[in-house]
Amino acid sequence: MSTNMLEQVLKQAGMSKKQAKIYLAAIALGETTIKEIAQKSGIRRTTIYDVIQEMIDLGYIKLTSHGARRKFLAATPEELQFIIKRRVIAIQGGLEDLIKISNVEKSKPKVWFFEGIEGLKNAFNDTLKYPEKEIYQWGSRDILDVLGEEWSTKYMLRRAGEKIFAKTLSPDFTDVRRYKKMDAKHYREIRLVDPKEFPLEIELDVYGNRLAMISVKDQMAVIIESKPIANTLKVIHKMCWEATQEKNKKDNGDD
Repeated sequence: MSTNMLEQVLKQAGMSKKQAKIYLAAIALGETTIKEIAQKSGIRRTTIYDVIQEMIDLGYIKLTSHGARRKFLAATPEELQFIIKRRVIAIQGGLEDLIKISNVEKSKPKVWFFEGIEGLKNAFNDTLKYPEKEIYQWGSRDILDVLGEEWSTKYMLRRAGEKIFAKTLSPDFTDVRRYKKMDAKHYREIRLVDPKEFPLEIELDVYGNRLAMISVKDQMAVIIESKPIANTLKVIHKMCWEATQEKNKKDNGDD
Protein backbone atom coordinates (compact mmCIF):
# COMPACT_ATOMS: atom_id res chain seq x y z
CA MET A 1 0.00 0.00 0.00
CA SER A 2 1.40 3.42 -0.94
CA THR A 3 2.23 6.15 1.57
CA ASN A 4 -0.71 8.23 0.33
CA MET A 5 -3.10 5.33 0.85
CA LEU A 6 -1.71 4.67 4.34
CA GLU A 7 -2.18 8.34 5.10
CA GLN A 8 -5.82 8.10 4.03
CA VAL A 9 -6.32 5.03 6.24
CA LEU A 10 -4.93 6.89 9.26
CA LYS A 11 -7.13 9.91 8.53
CA GLN A 12 -10.18 7.65 8.38
CA ALA A 13 -9.10 6.23 11.75
CA GLY A 14 -9.27 9.72 13.24
CA MET A 15 -5.89 11.35 12.67
CA SER A 16 -5.51 14.77 11.10
CA LYS A 17 -3.43 15.07 7.92
CA LYS A 18 -0.42 16.38 9.86
CA GLN A 19 -0.75 13.69 12.53
CA ALA A 20 -0.86 10.99 9.85
CA LYS A 21 2.29 12.31 8.16
CA ILE A 22 4.15 12.56 11.47
CA TYR A 23 3.07 9.07 12.53
CA LEU A 24 4.16 7.51 9.21
CA ALA A 25 7.53 9.22 9.45
CA ALA A 26 8.02 8.16 13.07
CA ILE A 27 7.05 4.52 12.54
CA ALA A 28 9.46 4.27 9.61
CA LEU A 29 12.32 5.84 11.59
CA GLY A 30 11.96 3.95 14.87
CA GLU A 31 13.24 5.87 17.89
CA THR A 32 13.79 9.32 16.46
CA THR A 33 14.01 13.08 16.95
CA ILE A 34 11.89 16.03 15.88
CA LYS A 35 14.58 16.99 13.36
CA GLU A 36 14.51 13.53 11.73
CA ILE A 37 10.69 13.46 11.69
CA ALA A 38 10.71 16.88 9.99
CA GLN A 39 13.13 15.68 7.33
CA LYS A 40 11.17 12.49 6.71
CA SER A 41 7.66 13.99 6.73
CA GLY A 42 8.38 17.33 5.07
CA ILE A 43 6.63 19.14 7.92
CA ARG A 44 8.33 22.10 9.64
CA ARG A 45 9.85 21.46 13.04
CA THR A 46 7.84 24.28 14.62
CA THR A 47 4.63 22.66 13.37
CA ILE A 48 5.67 19.24 14.68
CA TYR A 49 6.31 20.74 18.15
CA ASP A 50 2.72 22.08 18.06
CA VAL A 51 1.21 18.71 17.03
CA ILE A 52 3.33 16.05 18.70
CA GLN A 53 2.26 16.72 22.31
CA GLU A 54 -1.37 16.07 21.33
CA MET A 55 -0.26 12.85 19.61
CA ILE A 56 1.53 11.81 22.82
CA ASP A 57 -1.65 12.52 24.81
CA LEU A 58 -3.67 10.39 22.37
CA GLY A 59 -1.15 7.54 22.49
CA TYR A 60 0.00 7.78 18.88
CA ILE A 61 3.54 8.73 19.88
CA LYS A 62 5.61 7.84 22.96
CA LEU A 63 8.21 10.13 24.48
CA THR A 64 11.54 8.54 25.39
CA SER A 65 14.47 10.37 26.97
CA HIS A 66 18.21 10.06 26.36
CA GLY A 67 19.78 12.62 28.61
CA ALA A 68 18.87 16.16 27.61
CA ARG A 69 17.84 15.04 24.13
CA ARG A 70 14.19 14.10 23.72
CA LYS A 71 13.38 11.17 21.44
CA PHE A 72 10.10 9.84 20.18
CA LEU A 73 8.74 6.43 19.26
CA ALA A 74 5.57 5.72 17.26
CA ALA A 75 2.93 3.40 18.72
CA THR A 76 3.07 -0.05 17.14
CA PRO A 77 0.28 -1.00 14.71
CA GLU A 78 -1.12 -3.30 17.42
CA GLU A 79 -1.15 -0.45 19.94
CA LEU A 80 -2.77 1.82 17.34
CA GLN A 81 -5.46 -0.78 16.72
CA PHE A 82 -6.20 -0.90 20.45
CA ILE A 83 -6.44 2.91 20.62
CA ILE A 84 -8.91 2.95 17.71
CA LYS A 85 -11.04 0.16 19.25
CA ARG A 86 -11.12 2.02 22.56
CA ARG A 87 -12.25 5.18 20.74
CA VAL A 88 -15.02 3.29 18.91
CA ILE A 89 -16.32 1.92 22.21
CA ALA A 90 -16.33 5.45 23.66
CA ILE A 91 -18.16 6.80 20.60
CA GLN A 92 -20.77 4.05 20.80
CA GLY A 93 -21.38 4.89 24.45
CA GLY A 94 -21.74 8.55 23.56
CA LEU A 95 -24.17 7.77 20.74
CA GLU A 96 -26.35 5.77 23.12
CA ASP A 97 -26.54 8.81 25.41
CA LEU A 98 -27.35 11.05 22.42
CA ILE A 99 -30.20 8.74 21.42
CA LYS A 100 -31.66 9.06 24.93
CA ILE A 101 -31.73 12.87 24.81
CA SER A 102 -32.53 13.25 21.09
CA ASN A 103 -35.69 15.09 20.07
CA VAL A 104 -35.02 14.71 16.34
CA GLU A 105 -37.76 12.08 15.91
CA LYS A 106 -40.33 14.61 17.09
CA SER A 107 -39.50 17.03 14.26
CA LYS A 108 -40.45 14.73 11.37
CA PRO A 109 -41.17 14.77 8.48
CA LYS A 110 -37.66 15.66 7.35
CA VAL A 111 -36.77 17.16 3.98
CA TRP A 112 -33.38 17.21 2.24
CA PHE A 113 -32.51 19.16 -0.93
CA PHE A 114 -29.81 18.22 -3.43
CA GLU A 115 -28.43 20.18 -6.39
CA GLY A 116 -25.95 19.54 -9.20
CA ILE A 117 -24.53 16.29 -10.57
CA GLU A 118 -22.98 15.27 -7.24
CA GLY A 119 -26.23 16.13 -5.50
CA LEU A 120 -28.13 13.82 -7.85
CA LYS A 121 -25.67 11.00 -7.16
CA ASN A 122 -26.05 11.54 -3.41
CA ALA A 123 -29.84 11.39 -3.74
CA PHE A 124 -29.66 8.11 -5.67
CA ASN A 125 -27.14 6.71 -3.17
CA ASP A 126 -29.59 7.47 -0.35
CA THR A 127 -31.95 4.85 -1.82
CA LEU A 128 -29.36 2.19 -0.91
CA LYS A 129 -29.66 2.80 2.84
CA TYR A 130 -32.26 0.07 3.34
CA PRO A 131 -30.57 -3.25 2.39
CA GLU A 132 -32.77 -6.25 1.54
CA LYS A 133 -35.88 -4.03 1.23
CA GLU A 134 -37.94 -3.27 -1.87
CA ILE A 135 -37.80 0.05 -3.68
CA TYR A 136 -40.82 1.26 -5.66
CA GLN A 137 -39.93 3.39 -8.66
CA TRP A 138 -41.48 5.54 -11.32
CA GLY A 139 -38.45 5.79 -13.57
CA SER A 140 -37.22 8.36 -16.05
CA ARG A 141 -34.70 7.60 -18.79
CA ASP A 142 -33.02 11.00 -18.25
CA ILE A 143 -30.61 9.43 -15.75
CA LEU A 144 -28.88 7.71 -18.68
CA ASP A 145 -28.38 11.01 -20.54
CA VAL A 146 -27.18 13.12 -17.60
CA LEU A 147 -25.36 10.71 -15.27
CA GLY A 148 -24.24 8.37 -18.04
CA GLU A 149 -24.62 4.63 -18.56
CA GLU A 150 -21.42 3.77 -16.67
CA TRP A 151 -22.47 5.44 -13.42
CA SER A 152 -26.08 4.27 -13.81
CA THR A 153 -25.00 0.67 -14.30
CA LYS A 154 -22.68 0.81 -11.26
CA TYR A 155 -25.57 2.16 -9.17
CA MET A 156 -27.86 -0.67 -10.33
CA LEU A 157 -25.22 -3.29 -9.53
CA ARG A 158 -24.65 -1.78 -6.08
CA ARG A 159 -28.39 -1.91 -5.43
CA ALA A 160 -28.47 -5.54 -6.58
CA GLY A 161 -25.52 -6.28 -4.30
CA GLU A 162 -27.49 -4.91 -1.35
CA LYS A 163 -30.41 -7.22 -2.30
CA ILE A 164 -32.74 -4.23 -2.79
CA PHE A 165 -35.34 -5.44 -5.29
CA ALA A 166 -36.68 -2.66 -7.53
CA LYS A 167 -40.19 -2.59 -8.95
CA THR A 168 -39.84 -0.04 -11.73
CA LEU A 169 -42.50 1.60 -13.89
CA SER A 170 -40.70 3.20 -16.82
CA PRO A 171 -41.49 4.86 -20.18
CA ASP A 172 -41.26 2.45 -23.11
CA PHE A 173 -38.08 3.54 -24.92
CA THR A 174 -35.60 1.42 -26.87
CA ASP A 175 -32.74 1.84 -24.39
CA VAL A 176 -35.09 1.08 -21.47
CA ARG A 177 -36.12 -2.16 -23.19
CA ARG A 178 -32.42 -3.01 -23.45
CA TYR A 179 -32.06 -2.55 -19.70
CA LYS A 180 -35.23 -4.57 -19.12
CA LYS A 181 -33.46 -7.60 -20.62
CA MET A 182 -31.00 -7.37 -17.71
CA ASP A 183 -33.68 -7.38 -14.99
CA ALA A 184 -32.43 -10.58 -13.36
CA LYS A 185 -28.83 -9.32 -13.21
CA HIS A 186 -29.93 -5.94 -11.83
CA TYR A 187 -32.33 -7.54 -9.30
CA ARG A 188 -35.50 -5.78 -10.44
CA GLU A 189 -38.58 -5.94 -12.64
CA ILE A 190 -39.28 -3.18 -15.15
CA ARG A 191 -42.82 -2.70 -16.40
CA LEU A 192 -43.20 -0.43 -19.41
CA VAL A 193 -45.80 2.31 -19.90
CA ASP A 194 -46.69 4.35 -22.97
CA PRO A 195 -44.47 7.50 -22.83
CA LYS A 196 -47.09 9.50 -24.74
CA GLU A 197 -49.92 8.59 -22.37
CA PHE A 198 -47.74 8.67 -19.25
CA PRO A 199 -44.81 11.11 -19.85
CA LEU A 200 -42.73 10.57 -16.70
CA GLU A 201 -40.33 13.53 -16.57
CA ILE A 202 -38.89 12.91 -13.11
CA GLU A 203 -38.02 9.81 -11.11
CA LEU A 204 -39.91 8.92 -7.94
CA ASP A 205 -38.33 6.39 -5.59
CA VAL A 206 -40.16 5.13 -2.50
CA TYR A 207 -38.00 3.19 -0.03
CA GLY A 208 -38.21 2.63 3.71
CA ASN A 209 -40.02 5.69 5.07
CA ARG A 210 -38.64 7.97 2.37
CA LEU A 211 -39.71 9.45 -0.95
CA ALA A 212 -37.08 10.74 -3.38
CA MET A 213 -38.24 13.09 -6.15
CA ILE A 214 -35.39 13.38 -8.63
CA SER A 215 -35.45 15.75 -11.60
CA VAL A 216 -32.32 14.87 -13.56
CA LYS A 217 -32.93 17.56 -16.18
CA ASP A 218 -33.10 20.25 -13.48
CA GLN A 219 -30.17 18.65 -11.63
CA MET A 220 -32.10 18.76 -8.37
CA ALA A 221 -33.70 16.31 -5.98
CA VAL A 222 -35.84 16.39 -2.85
CA ILE A 223 -36.02 13.59 -0.29
CA ILE A 224 -38.87 13.52 2.23
CA GLU A 225 -38.84 11.22 5.25
CA SER A 226 -42.42 10.55 6.32
CA LYS A 227 -44.04 7.19 7.04
CA PRO A 228 -47.57 8.29 5.97
CA ILE A 229 -46.28 9.78 2.70
CA ALA A 230 -44.14 6.71 1.91
CA ASN A 231 -46.93 4.26 2.75
CA THR A 232 -49.45 6.17 0.61
CA LEU A 233 -47.07 6.25 -2.36
CA LYS A 234 -46.47 2.50 -1.98
CA VAL A 235 -50.23 1.93 -2.26
CA ILE A 236 -50.43 4.15 -5.36
CA HIS A 237 -47.46 2.30 -6.88
CA LYS A 238 -49.22 -1.02 -6.23
CA MET A 239 -52.30 0.23 -8.11
CA CYS A 240 -50.15 1.37 -11.05
CA TRP A 241 -48.19 -1.90 -10.95
CA GLU A 242 -51.30 -4.06 -11.12
CA ALA A 243 -52.71 -1.90 -13.92
CA THR A 244 -49.67 -2.71 -16.08
CA GLN A 245 -49.85 -6.47 -15.52
CA GLU A 246 -51.60 -7.35 -18.79
CA LYS A 247 -49.25 -5.21 -20.91
CA ASN A 248 -46.29 -6.76 -19.10
CA LYS A 249 -47.52 -10.27 -19.94
CA LYS A 250 -47.74 -9.35 -23.63
CA ASP A 251 -44.25 -7.83 -23.57
CA ASN A 252 -42.90 -11.04 -22.06
CA GLY A 253 -44.77 -13.21 -24.54
CA ASP A 254 -47.01 -14.78 -21.88
CA ASP A 255 -50.48 -16.00 -22.71
